[in-house]
Amino acid sequence: MNTAILRRQRDDGFSLVELITVILIIGLLAAIAIPLYLDQQKKGRDAAAKSDLNAVAKGIRIALDQDQVGVPTLAVSDRTVTLDGETIASLSPGVVLGGLHWTSFDLWCIDVTHPDGDHAKSPGYKFNAPDGDSSSGQCT
Repeated sequence: MNTAILRRQRDDGFSLVELITVILIIGLLAAIAIPLYLDQQKKGRDAAAKSDLNAVAKGIRIALDQDQVGVPTLAVSDRTVTLDGETIASLSPGVVLGGLHWTSFDLWCIDVTHPDGDHAKSPGYKFNAPDGDSSSGQCT
């Protein structure tokens, strides 16, 4: 009889209640972590869009300071941004550059969005030349 008790103590595994408890804890942690991870991805895409916006604005300013006479032509080919045929910046994957809203050399605006970012449904980001800073919104 002593042998039967010892064998039963060595062969015991986890009970059904213990297994269900562990599965519930893992499920709860996943339910918390996955939305936080997805939110961080959206914020990263928005940061890429804003960074690209500032790079394009800087390129436009440099080009205008050098020898701009008329209204510049902004074009996007693949992910390369050109102003009057000269490369001024490149865009991150997924970033969509709006047009150049031109009034004068001191009054212009450009905007960007990322379809998978937090600002995809809201206005995106814009850069106004007079302000010299990027902010939420679209050029009007």
